[in-house]
Amino acid sequence: MIVSRPLSPSEHFYRSRNSSGFYKSFQVTATYTNPIPQPLLSRALRKTVLDYHLLVCNVVPKNDDHWYVPLPRVLLEDLLECHSLEEFLTDGVINERFMKYANEFSFRFSDNKPLFRVLQLGDRNLSVIFEHTIADGLVGNYFHEILVENLALVEEKASDDTFLSAYGPFDDLGMKSVIFDCERDYNLIKNSLHPPIDDFVPLPRPSVVTPVNSALPMWPGRFPCSRDNVLAFKLINIDAQQARLILAKCKANKVTLTAYIEAVIVYSMQPIYGKNHYSTCKLPIALRRFIDPAKTDPQYHDILNNPKYKILGTSAHGGIAEVFEPLSEFSWELVQRIGANLAKNVQNKELMNAFFAFTTPELAIGNSPEFFEAQMRPTTQDTMKFSNLGLIDVPMYNSWSITNMVFSQDVSPPAADFMLNLVSTKVGGLNFVFSYADNKFEEGRENFDDILTAFRENLIKFAQ
Repeated sequence: MIVSRPLSPSEHFYRSRNSSGFYKSFQVTATYTNPIPQPLLSRALRKTVLDYHLLVCNVVPKNDDHWYVPLPRVLLEDLLECHSLEEFLTDGVINERFMKYANEFSFRFSDNKPLFRVLQLGDRNLSVIFEHTIADGLVGNYFHEILVENLALVEEKASDDTFLSAYGPFDDLGMKSVIFDCERDYNLIKNSLHPPIDDFVPLPRPSVVTPVNSALPMWPGRFPCSRDNVLAFKLINIDAQQARLILAKCKANKVTLTAYIEAVIVYSMQPIYGKNHYSTCKLPIALRRFIDPAKTDPQYHDILNNPKYKILGTSAHGGIAEVFEPLSEFSWELVQRIGANLAKNVQNKELMNAFFAFTTPELAIGNSPEFFEAQMRPTTQDTMKFSNLGLIDVPMYNSWSITNMVFSQDVSPPAADFMLNLVSTKVGGLNFVFSYADNKFEEGRENFDDILTAFRENLIKFAQ
């Protein structure tokens, strides 16, 4: 079993980006069907970290590299914060105040603390906040899918001697409860760490930049890149009934929901972009589709061949930007073009070339703020990033399930002027979070509420 291992080049990129202060964290909040008492949550978290011990690892220097290493001891207070219902929830859903609070979490490496944190909001909402080296966005919903099943299982097997023996002793000491003790629990770790995504794709090599095919200059962006940005987080909900109508229209036109949303948000942003520039929209791509047990060490085969095991870690890539000339109208032909390009891009194994610099010892071992500082140009790399975690359909485990999710994240200053995040559930519908810097505004503008209203209306109108 692989309990510790060195980081790969792509993992070094995320480690160095966080260490250099160019990204903080992301969060996914879920609403559970039942109130979650703390003793039950403590036990479910213990089972979760023994099944997926990456959650109780930190990243530390070792053997002229950086390694995932289990922490000596983790208490419940190292993992959990509790907040009142009124502070961060509006009508039972997290609000902008909470998302701003969550976005200030910045995890430290070589520290005796985990690289994730759970926030309990009221009695039914849990938010999980992750450092990006150990998790991409999909791991946010994976965590909730794992945890809700464990809540039901721990509740059901509270007096099952076989189960209790498999997951060891638990002292109910409130926030001082020991969730993980490496010396005591080492033999209770159930699985190897995940393999790096780098194992399954060609080695990174210098990439060739394809020139943009546009007669127009790129939209110059709102302001020069700045590390002083304070982000706004605007939640937009499309309820479950409306979401079903949108999905049906996409199906009738043989396009994906992701392609439809990309077309609608770019069209809705035209008052900002204007008629004299092209814009870009980039979708991060999860590379887990390339995972093949035959291409990695035998110690990983058990988890990779287990269809119920969820692969944690980061397999995310920033994606390939779609280029848009000014749009005067919406069309389904545009959506189909976007969809065709997405289908091609997700099969591109050469995406890892973006991490080529981190195959060099200087960047792989050290913290490299100069690498990221070099990207701080007058304009961002892309106009917008759009990250879609998809439809999260959680089964009912006894009486336990999840009815709603919301996803938000930090934005690296040179990455984009705007960020759109999406996660959906059958009950809660589509939850978008639109982010932008709100510590300064263009003359005559105090927010982007008009754009977001148009976006929501257009999503519904074009699907009718």
